Amino acid sequence: MNYVVAYTDAFDPLRQSDFDPKANVSLLTYPTTDESKAFDYGLKDYLQVENPERFVCACVRKMTVDQDFLNYFPNLRMLQIISAGYEKMDLEEIRRRGIVLCNVRGLYSGHMAEDIIMRMIFLSRKTYLAIQQQREHIWHLIKPIGALMGSTVVFIGAGSIATETAKRLQPFDVRVLGVARTERD
Repeated sequence: MNYVVAYTDAFDPLRQSDFDPKANVSLLTYPTTDESKAFDYGLKDYLQVENPERFVCACVRKMTVDQDFLNYFPNLRMLQIISAGYEKMDLEEIRRRGIVLCNVRGLYSGHMAEDIIMRMIFLSRKTYLAIQQQREHIWHLIKPIGALMGSTVVFIGAGSIATETAKRLQPFDVRVLGVARTERD
């Protein structure tokens, strides 16, 4: 069985040497961070992949998987997305071909949760004003909007990002509410 890892990400590079040589993994990377051009630069012109029909599993990151991609790898049976979201996937065509599509639910949830809390503090403390004043050499007292301590946070959507954020808000004594289409704990 042969696997292909195909992705565009100049800021987080993988190398063929990152994989066990016995694992039959071919790494495809693209000389662009423009996701819309990944197929044009990568599969057709840049890489010249030998025998693309031998690949049955593809691991894709930050790239569009459309009919062109699927035609290039005609024997794919599984696609693993290693980036957030699947809006760049032709779900109808993937389903029609009987390809199993897997995601990495929760992969970035912890990072996103920390970013959300950082932004909550940034906004509640009006840090943006402090930065602006610092640049202008103005040193006025800035009254915060409020504190996280004792506040209520409502998540519209109670998925893994909301769950991880709620966990990280516990030390702030925040009341957390989640709204979702299905009932959860």
